[in-house]
Formats: sequence, structure tokens, C-alpha cells
Amino acid sequence: MKSIGNILLVLSAVFGLLGARSLWRDFQYEKASMAVKAEVLSVEVINIKSTVAKIVYSLAFQRDGYVDTLEHITHEIHTTKNPLPTVEALKTTAKFVRYVPQNNRRMTILTERVDITDSPEYVSSHKWSYFTYMLAFFVFRYLIKK
Repeated sequence: MKSIGNILLVLSAVFGLLGARSLWRDFQYEKASMAVKAEVLSVEVINIKSTVAKIVYSLAFQRDGYVDTLEHITHEIHTTKNPLPTVEALKTTAKFVRYVPQNNRRMTILTERVDITDSPEYVSSHKWSYFTYMLAFFVFRYLIKK
């Protein structure tokens, strides 16, 4: 039992360090990146199953003074009570592209990362996940030692 407790303590420390690194990288990326509004060039809706659709957006946006294009793929669940929006409605939705400009590339390690969202605000997707693992291993260790 003591060896299991020590392993859980080491795992807790490792995930704590990974959490600190993840938060630092997210902070650096948030400060170095910028969000620009993208123009939706085209939208294609492909039904995969009766309730799941694949939506392919073609987006154009200004990156470092030049027009850049990219393809964004999402999957949507739809039902009779919650149908898919029309292609025209999907074309009018606002999309924002967050990228690291050329002059800020030295500020972050995530220079090639591109986020596509519906808002210009930055939202980290896994901000506290490593700290949750760290806490879980620490609690398991505490319960084993009791």
C-alpha cells in the first residue's frame, strides 16, 4: 500500500507540473494571438446519419495583411424538434479566426495554432484538466493511506 501511495503522489506531482505548463502556454498564446472576423465563402451540409450532419465551412480572413483561406469542419446533431439551420443561415453566422501574427511568433511556442470560434474572446478548452487529475490522484493517495 505504501508503494501505491508513493506512485500516486508522483503521478499527482507530474500532473500538477503538466497543468502549470498548460496554463503558461495558454497564457502566452492568449497574449500573442489575435482574433479576426472571417468571411464565410461557402457552406456544405453532408448528412452522415439520420441525426448527425457534417458541416464544412470555407472561410477567408486577413492574416498578416494577406487573404488566407481555410476549411472548418463541424458535426451537428439534429432532431425534428431541433432541426439544422438552413445553408443561408449558416453562411450568415459570424466566425472568428484566432492566430499568432508574424511579429508575435517569438512570444509563444504555439505559433502554428489556429482557433475558429463564434466569438472573438479566447476560451481555453482544457485549462484545469491536469489540475483535476492531480487532485484526483492526491485524494486517492489520501484514501489509501487512511
